[in-house]
Amino acid sequence: MDRLWKKYLAIAASLFAVLAIISAVTGCQGVNAKEILDSSQKTMAAMTTAKLHLDTNATVGGSPMQSSSDIEEVMNGPEGVELKMTTEVGGQVTEAYIVGGTSYMKVAGRWLKSSVPTSNGGQVGLGSVKDVESAMSNAENPRIVTEDPESYTIAFVMRRDFIENRLNELKAQQGNLAGAIPEITSNEITMKVNKKTKNVTEVTTKMTTHGSQYGDANMESRMTILGYNMPISIEVPPEALNAPTLPAPGSSL
Repeated sequence: MDRLWKKYLAIAASLFAVLAIISAVTGCQGVNAKEILDSSQKTMAAMTTAKLHLDTNATVGGSPMQSSSDIEEVMNGPEGVELKMTTEVGGQVTEAYIVGGTSYMKVAGRWLKSSVPTSNGGQVGLGSVKDVESAMSNAENPRIVTEDPESYTIAFVMRRDFIENRLNELKAQQGNLAGAIPEITSNEITMKVNKKTKNVTEVTTKMTTHGSQYGDANMESRMTILGYNMPISIEVPPEALNAPTLPAPGSSL
């Protein structure tokens, strides 16, 4: 009897070990990472405003770069996506607005304005909730990597064809500036999704790029979404509205 009991214990221990391995790989039994992303995307699509903070560390052509941005976004304003972004890079602060398909940027005390690149997926590269939605809808092989009482953390890569299409659209619009747009050689997105609200609360992005005229790059950014659906009004300063317009990419200067 004692020998049989020990045998049952050994079988049970082996079973628990196998379950632990499966749990570590899948994150949580009975929970599907894609279903979580799909549900969250629907919730995010209904959001009207958001406040975000974005920290980025990068190495471009062997030179380190760091930036920190505070972002306010109106997702469904009268002129589409509206954005205000204040960014610090190397001790220099820039202020930018995107309203009505036009960007206004204050650099070294001078305001400039230009058109915002768009694509079938919406405006490109805003560092915004719309970018988060786009990444979720083009996730490949999502998996739950950690879980706590409040959130799931889901990791995935964005589909290669989606990335290539977006970059090709952007290059076509940038004309003679297309050489500054690199090939994305690898990407990994990690999102934290609140179990109760389905909101994304944090996004970490890791990317490597190749082929830009500025050199290869490694980048890691962390976006913290501080809140949704609070009153936000994006108003472009009058002096920015009267700023000179940058020539369209590809045109003669």
